[in-house]
Amino acid sequence: MNVKHDRNKVLQTATGLFCEKGYSALGVDEILKQTGMTKGAFYNAFRSKEAFLLETLVVQIINT
Repeated sequence: MNVKHDRNKVLQTATGLFCEKGYSALGVDEILKQTGMTKGAFYNAFRSKEAFLLETLVVQIINT
């Protein structure tokens, strides 16, 4: 089943996770668990953990 994820909700969840655990301690598996995304959907949407972090930072800057 192909589930469409709310990109903004995923990024907001990730912001909290990065703040709570830090970049190095937060693994992709934890991000997937908390957001409900599959690994394939994650890498298709964000390409890497680094790209994911950068996008969360951009969203935070835009929203402040």
